[in-house]
Amino acid sequence: MRLFLSIMILVALGVPLIAAESPTPDFYLQIVRGANDSKAQGPGWKPIGPKLADRLKRVDPWNYYWETTRQEIVPSKGKPRRIEVSPGRELEIVWVGDHQVELCMYRNGVLRRKSRVAVNSGMTIMGGDATGKEGWFVVVRKEKPSVN
Repeated sequence: MRLFLSIMILVALGVPLIAAESPTPDFYLQIVRGANDSKAQGPGWKPIGPKLADRLKRVDPWNYYWETTRQEIVPSKGKPRRIEVSPGRELEIVWVGDHQVELCMYRNGVLRRKSRVAVNSGMTIMGGDATGKEGWFVVVRKEKPSVN
């Protein structure tokens, strides 16, 4: 009887007993452009959050960082998943073990960079092409990104 009354009180208070939402994605993928120009070059570009900006500035100190693309990724164990980063550039993510994923960057079908990271590492940054005017980064993270 007490159990029944407890459940009824929780329902009356609006406490959900079963999660109705689907689980959050395993990873977020961000494509980030670093440059010294203060204007976004694309219509959907947004300034990145301060946490990521601070981390990128330690490696490559551009004045501005823009998120050009964001995707949610749910990899399957042992099954590679390829995502087009930009024309001619792809990121492949493979869950290779219980606690590791492998990230492979391809340019025109040729492997350019490869990294194995712990699933719970928080954030991994892979540098893309850089010129004197701009740099590109691929960020794979567990925490949902914030933008300014």
